[in-house]
Amino acid sequence: MSENIHLMWLSGQSKPGHDAIDDFGGKGLQGHPKKIFHQVALLLVEQGAISSKGIFVDGTKMEANANRHAFAWGKSMRTSKERIEKQLKELQSYVEKAYKDEQHLPNTPDLEAVDADKIEATINQINDALKGKDIDGRIKQKLNHAKEDWPTNMARHQKQEAILKERNGYCKTEKDASSMRMKDDHMKNGQLKPAYDDQASTNNQYFTNCTLAQTTADTTTLKDHLNDHIESYRQTPGALTADAGHGSEENHTDLEDKEITACVKYDCFHKERQDKRKGKTNPFHPDQSCYNEDTDTHHCPMGQALTNMGNYEERTKNGFEQTMHRYQVQNCNGCPLRGPCHESKHNRIVERNYDLMRLKGQSQSIA
Repeated sequence: MSENIHLMWLSGQSKPGHDAIDDFGGKGLQGHPKKIFHQVALLLVEQGAISSKGIFVDGTKMEANANRHAFAWGKSMRTSKERIEKQLKELQSYVEKAYKDEQHLPNTPDLEAVDADKIEATINQINDALKGKDIDGRIKQKLNHAKEDWPTNMARHQKQEAILKERNGYCKTEKDASSMRMKDDHMKNGQLKPAYDDQASTNNQYFTNCTLAQTTADTTTLKDHLNDHIESYRQTPGALTADAGHGSEENHTDLEDKEITACVKYDCFHKERQDKRKGKTNPFHPDQSCYNEDTDTHHCPMGQALTNMGNYEERTKNGFEQTMHRYQVQNCNGCPLRGPCHESKHNRIVERNYDLMRLKGQSQSIA
């Protein structure tokens, strides 16, 4: 602030110390940077530098400043919990065998929903039930180990699962960071690192919105990012452009419901265009079958009809429901094209998602 004339003007010639600047950044600005960011963006909108009616969205992974080797893994937690539950049931079975010649059996607690308190109570009950009995040395050793470690381990797993939520793993030194593979892999070994999925909206080369996500796939982040943009600007953009990483039926449906023109590609978008340009078509692909809308039947290259077997709902990982339509050929036996057509031992079955096909057609017409 004693060298830069712009900072001299902003600070009013005052020269705060390092502690004052650090306190301002750590406490004074806490919870406010995003509000300031949007105020600056709205100022740019008023000046005509950017427009909030059309946005371009892209995502990238940002490595967190955390220990790369300290992760808590969901699979490891589940395995440890299952092992504890299995060994508890084995101990209960041992108690039942010890009392097999007696009419009175000790109370056996329910182990359907195991937690730290229930494990401790169960171990105490087993110890009380085996008191005065001739116990196998290995069982006695296992009971001592269980009493000392299992309740503590289960309590730790419960606490970790509350932090983990739907993720596969998280960094112990920065619990909000998830394990991700980075694009810049200098070691070339696919090492997992603590990172965030950063989603950014731009317009006229200016950032208009940024959000962080804990998932590795861009398809699961677009809805929340768009809702955050609408909430910040109190305005729905007229158009949105994104790459194929954001292309899914859920995202396209959400954009259609919000009446946003979606220029969003989907998986295999460029391959389909390239194959079409080169004249490469697979006559056995379901997209190439002839469809009769009046009778709701598809026809294979041999002219056989694929009749509708019924519909079913399929739920994605995000809870989005997709409607799938199933069609089956009546008889594939003796068909000369069966080899290249399909490898099933039964008659061919084709599944179609008409909503997704319609949305893909809109993307092809816009892109």
